[in-house]
Amino acid sequence: MLVMEYADGGTFREYLRKNSRNLTWNNKFKMACQLASAVSCLHNLGIIHRDLHSNNVLVHGNNVKLADFGLSKKTDESVISKLYGIIPYIDPKKFASDSYSRNKKSDIYSIGVLLWEISSCRPPFEGQYNQYGLVNQILQGLRETPIPNTPEDYKRIYTDCWKYEPDDRPDIREVVNRLVEVINNNSSHSSRNNSSLSSRNNLSQTFKQKGSKSKKDIVDGIAALPYKIYDKSKKQKILDYLEDHHVTSIEIFDWLLNNQNYTNSLLVLGDFHYLGIATEVDTKMAYNFYERAVGGDDGLNVVQYNLGVICENELRDKVKAAYWYRKSAEQGNHEARESFNRIRNDPHSSNVVPSITVERAELLSRLFGFYK
Repeated sequence: MLVMEYADGGTFREYLRKNSRNLTWNNKFKMACQLASAVSCLHNLGIIHRDLHSNNVLVHGNNVKLADFGLSKKTDESVISKLYGIIPYIDPKKFASDSYSRNKKSDIYSIGVLLWEISSCRPPFEGQYNQYGLVNQILQGLRETPIPNTPEDYKRIYTDCWKYEPDDRPDIREVVNRLVEVINNNSSHSSRNNSSLSSRNNLSQTFKQKGSKSKKDIVDGIAALPYKIYDKSKKQKILDYLEDHHVTSIEIFDWLLNNQNYTNSLLVLGDFHYLGIATEVDTKMAYNFYERAVGGDDGLNVVQYNLGVICENELRDKVKAAYWYRKSAEQGNHEARESFNRIRNDPHSSNVVPSITVERAELLSRLFGFYK
């Protein structure tokens, strides 16, 4: 999520310093996954951050958030010199050639350094004051030393991310998926360690557990609710559903963030961001999650319709709205057909659908493969 408001945890660097003794590996894994998921949202929207470092990431309510780019730049320039302290996070390809244009794989390099910083709770190369010498050492292959007892699968993620050649680095989707796997493996390990304690539960508690739903089942139930995103009652219906199943919205939101390889997780994350459940209202994030959920599945016509609603009413982009309404209408959604025709026949936007500028058509082609 992109934020400009006050963050109660301060910058990521401050937060890690203050909480270094309290953070478990599980806490660190979840923060790493939140960070990667936030960057994933940017990359899915075609946005490259280009300036990721621990003073440019904020923590609010123990949740990691990317700072507003303009605000972050202003803050950096008022506190530190242009590059001091930031060098370890910069793609070394940029040092090798000033003409090199930083890209998504440059963000991946920065994430690798940040994942190491999460594990150590200290900035990379702390105390290294010869920044120019550090640049040369990084170009020659110098990287931070893994912290003792770092889980191997987590270590492999960040060492893959900070490889010199961009093509050797994973993309953001792979990073998120691998972090989710680390979290799941760690949870399984913790469960095995606690098995003796669990075995002492009484019989009535066992029956209660058998009768309860898993978080995945609860997410499936939310995704199946028939209420559309603009229905004013949907938020309360979701909250009532969670209460009926004795689980909080924060618990489900945390589960969703850690299980983004599942379509219904993306759908419900879209709902939570659109409706402001367990997080701030953020229609752009909602759009991103809905779009990821749709993917290549033409059967999700309701979600395609939701995307059209967001584009028209929130993002004020009737071209994209018409695209999603048409996609949904092609799958048999009558409301989407009506909305598509309404935009097409609107005298104030008569040129939106039948006549699109070359530049807009090219954009749509890149984004959606539409109007080729």
